[in-house]
Amino acid sequence: MRLNWGKTFVLGFGFLAISAVWPLYDAYMPLFLDKYIASSLLVGAIMGLDNVLGFTLQPWIGSRSDRTQSSWGRRRPYLLVGMPIAALSLIALNWTYDAGLVLLLLTTGVLNLAMSLFRSPTVALMPDLTPPPLRSKANGIINLMGGVGAAIVIQVGKMVYREDAEALPFLVAAGIMVVVFFLFLLVIREPAMPEGDSSVEETPQSLLASLRYLMQSRDKNTLLLLGAIFSWFVAYQAVNTWFTTFAMQRFDVEKNVAAGALLAFAGAIILGALPAGYIGTAIGRRKTIMIGLGGMVVSFAAMYFATSLTMTMGMLVVGGLFWALININSYPMVVQMCNPKDTGTFTGLYYIFQGVGGISGPVLAGGLFDLMGGSTQPLWGVAMLFMGLALWLMSRVQKGEAQGAH
Repeated sequence: MRLNWGKTFVLGFGFLAISAVWPLYDAYMPLFLDKYIASSLLVGAIMGLDNVLGFTLQPWIGSRSDRTQSSWGRRRPYLLVGMPIAALSLIALNWTYDAGLVLLLLTTGVLNLAMSLFRSPTVALMPDLTPPPLRSKANGIINLMGGVGAAIVIQVGKMVYREDAEALPFLVAAGIMVVVFFLFLLVIREPAMPEGDSSVEETPQSLLASLRYLMQSRDKNTLLLLGAIFSWFVAYQAVNTWFTTFAMQRFDVEKNVAAGALLAFAGAIILGALPAGYIGTAIGRRKTIMIGLGGMVVSFAAMYFATSLTMTMGMLVVGGLFWALININSYPMVVQMCNPKDTGTFTGLYYIFQGVGGISGPVLAGGLFDLMGGSTQPLWGVAMLFMGLALWLMSRVQKGEAQGAH
């Protein structure tokens, strides 16, 4: 059994296209909105639209794609509609950012909706096209391409940036989107029956009904895994959100220095993506994830006691490598537990638990800081607690491995 490298790389370009948009969006959109909106709270609320869609519309679209029947397949119709609209929206930002608030908000709304239209179907294509034993490898390759692509787009965006055309970097992302659109149109052909274990019972059609079904089922493996995903994203997003504030407070450094230190974590995740897929294939996904969770707990403990930013950055690199072990193998494990006809629905459930955990983490940590008089040192306690909870939940999961994977 061999990995289809051609199709895997095309899928990787799809993830690259998605990953290319959000760093630019997060970097530039607050600046565009600040021209018209004085309230930082309102700007933040608008910027949070993509997160809300991430655990509402995106999961629904993923589930809907399971039941889509067309000559183009189940997933491709959403890609072939969503990608061109997203590309046009990115191009439109070159003039709407300076044409008034209403047009800017309309363009931003269309962009967010278009991206939500094809993200879950794009991700669900990986298990559709990849045999179960090879999904961790494929996911490692796809995430590596996404991470590298995002970094390249940011750098190219800086190179083409001009004061008289502040939205010009979005043209770079739009160009990538157009190229990926034609790649998917010409290369990807969905199978009549997606890869997977068709003996697994199908779940009800709606997301809520599927979740209710899982809660009532005697087999709690999927719920335990989803609970672990929620827990580790609480920890992950709490650290991502509050690390800059922590480093400024703890080590008395400037904001740009503190934020730059977090790049060590992101870089390590990119470097660890491909090895994480191979390790998961070799020794099993559950064991790999548990090693990653244990390593994260140790890394966070070391950061709590770190006496310098340099030492903390070193542990961030270690933590990023352990995080890759978790992140690369979790999605293949989720879709391994479902009937191949329900891949989109389970992709949606994955994004719901990831999204709710990601939103909860910064809020829980921030509330604790307030109780502690503004000190951010408890950040690592929150991170260790929820990574430890995820480790305990994972220790109870008994399914999710692909036969012949290791």
